[in-house]
Amino acid sequence: MMYKLYEEMYHHALTKFPEEACGFIKHDGIQYSFVPVDNIHDTPTQKFRINTSDILKHLDNSVAFFHSHVNQKVSKFSDEDKATSDEFNIPFLTIDIPSGNIYNYFPNGWNKQWRRHDYCYGLYDCVQTIYDYYKYELNIDFDYTIIRPQPESWMQDSYVSPFAKACSELGFKQVNDLQVNDIVLMQVRAKCQNHIGIYIGDNKILHTKAGKTSVIDLYNEAWQKRTTGIMRYAKS
Repeated sequence: MMYKLYEEMYHHALTKFPEEACGFIKHDGIQYSFVPVDNIHDTPTQKFRINTSDILKHLDNSVAFFHSHVNQKVSKFSDEDKATSDEFNIPFLTIDIPSGNIYNYFPNGWNKQWRRHDYCYGLYDCVQTIYDYYKYELNIDFDYTIIRPQPESWMQDSYVSPFAKACSELGFKQVNDLQVNDIVLMQVRAKCQNHIGIYIGDNKILHTKAGKTSVIDLYNEAWQKRTTGIMRYAKS
């Protein structure tokens, strides 16, 4: 049975080559099955992204997620793979194409090492830093889909920022003074608010800048000039 499942995944990966193939491994209580889904990433030969509708449809009764890696001599799981596996608490399987080697990763809390993550829009960015900080430092877990704008081009195309409205929906209120754990809304070389950070005290903010890792910066005059609002969690 498992060899048949492997053959189905490998064949699907070959048909999608040179793009990364994706799918869910499901179990109905009697047998396993493989359900392929579309990779909708802008650069599918390097990364994958799945429609939210596919995740909602298949995740609950899936036992693992599959995707292929293309032309890698050693098929290691990326930071994105580990974080996604941990976030959804589902094992990952990957098959290297064309070698056919198979690897697995099991959720192990890797995502909690959030302070050291490199920037990746939609996964490790200023928004995710906010969620991770509140989740792991304050034990407050938000619905991250509320504040997540897509695609990345909204920052240059839009004059309306989603951040303030989204923060309000999550239970934040706008304030004028600055306290520890407040969200700092900023506008950085864009037409609207496009960056957020956390004030952690001692005149410092924690944030993730585009193309960088998560950092703690002095909340100096430069960042203060970019600040357009302060939001405080109403229940804190």
